[in-house]
Amino acid sequence: MNEEKSCNAMELIGTFSFARFQSRPNRFLANVKLENSQESVLVHVPDPGRLKELL
Repeated sequence: MNEEKSCNAMELIGTFSFARFQSRPNRFLANVKLENSQESVLVHVPDPGRLKELL
């Protein structure tokens, strides 16, 4: 029984930056501080899932 499993991965396109989580105003948004500029920005959280336990 030698079955090969496929993996569906999401292709990510764009420029990415490291950031530190600050707060979460609602289920789909997060305030983060960009590592390279120390600027605070509001970002979209595409899959809110179990973030409460992780953050």
